[in-house]
Amino acid sequence: MTRMPRSLLRTLVCLGLPVLGTAVQSASVAGIPRQVSWQTGAGIQAPGSCIPKPRGSEPITVFVTSVTQPYMQGYKLRDWEETLWGPDSQPNIQNTLWVYNENTWEVMHGRPALKQSEVPVADCFFDVFDAAPGLLELVSDKGRIDDLYRISGVRGLSDHIMDGKALVRKLAAINHAASQLPDGALLVWLDVDTAVGMELDQRWYNFVMSRDITYIAESLCRSELAGVKSVEELPPYCLDYRVESGVMAIRVSPTTRQFFRSALEWYDGRMLDLARECLQAGAPPEKCTGAKGTWRRNNIGLNDIYVLAQVLHDHQGLKHGWFATVWQMCEGGGHVIDEGKHAGSTMPWLGQCPPCANVGVDELVTPFYLEEYILHRKGGQGVMATQHEGRQVTHTIDPEMMLPAAHGQQVDPRPACGDFRLNPQCVHSIYCEEDGATTAALYPDYVAPKKFL
Repeated sequence: MTRMPRSLLRTLVCLGLPVLGTAVQSASVAGIPRQVSWQTGAGIQAPGSCIPKPRGSEPITVFVTSVTQPYMQGYKLRDWEETLWGPDSQPNIQNTLWVYNENTWEVMHGRPALKQSEVPVADCFFDVFDAAPGLLELVSDKGRIDDLYRISGVRGLSDHIMDGKALVRKLAAINHAASQLPDGALLVWLDVDTAVGMELDQRWYNFVMSRDITYIAESLCRSELAGVKSVEELPPYCLDYRVESGVMAIRVSPTTRQFFRSALEWYDGRMLDLARECLQAGAPPEKCTGAKGTWRRNNIGLNDIYVLAQVLHDHQGLKHGWFATVWQMCEGGGHVIDEGKHAGSTMPWLGQCPPCANVGVDELVTPFYLEEYILHRKGGQGVMATQHEGRQVTHTIDPEMMLPAAHGQQVDPRPACGDFRLNPQCVHSIYCEEDGATTAALYPDYVAPKKFL
């Protein structure tokens, strides 16, 4: 049922009182010790008015995003184009929207606090630093996160900042929202540069509510997923998929709450321990090398896509879903090259790309394209990090965020979707040897399908 768009400015104020949380118990996953020094279960309480009522057979559904004051100031001057509140998106936001701000951080750095009335649509408005006690200390000090970025070989997507100090705020917001919503609710994370295209319908809910978490996965084996029902059925060379977290659908439950608590733990020492073990040891352990360990080594970094990849692989019993996407289509889709030696020719997208929609029932990949509901404007570094790179108004970077002068960050070697350096005659990039960096040696069990030889 289609509803009339709500007013362009909604000012339901969401303020809450602190509630007590309990520290997550220490444990170990895959031999990686946990170091938990901040309470991921504590934070302000969302008032009952922030929890919508179910609509018919649909579950309670909440959209969640986070913004910074400089970002919003910059895009207000552009009439919100290419943001969640742009003219192609705002009229279609029919679900409750929670917006997390960083006002504690803004004021600490001499910037004005972002007002809820300055956000075109914000049903509920939380300061992420109130939502996650201990977060401010984690991103302010010169401790474990800084130490991680000094290790040679750590992955990152920004040339300017320690992107982990930006992206941990995103996961803290999700963790808080999941802690406030009841079991069975649907939390839909939207990066601030997404666009809502149409109201969620039963087809959407049938799939995402049958999974714990549905996300965008960019895989080398995207043409081999028909009939695959779970990630457990994937061969080893498919496990090194790239996570794209701009849109995630999360069915709230004790399982997914624990999942995001675990994700936050990686910022407080677990990733540093793994980096030292895999990147600084004279003889790295088997879990960091070879066909079965490549995914772990390629996800040593604190951008949320790397942290989520670690937890998605380690969290036993989690039911995954993968969004199919139209943009940069799966194999079989073509694009025209407009420059270089292949200009004018049409060829498939190369590199690690999202899969096409599946038609089977209860498969790993959605039976619809994500863009039918939500457009994700994917950029190279990701908008949730570039909000902190000083590009919007001030063109300055907060000193706590700057990469250490002697950082060891390296570019992720996995070929992104649309990597034109790869051999255009080769669809499966791990079989390409001629023009681009090959990963074939890392996946000795890989056999290229005959149609691609």
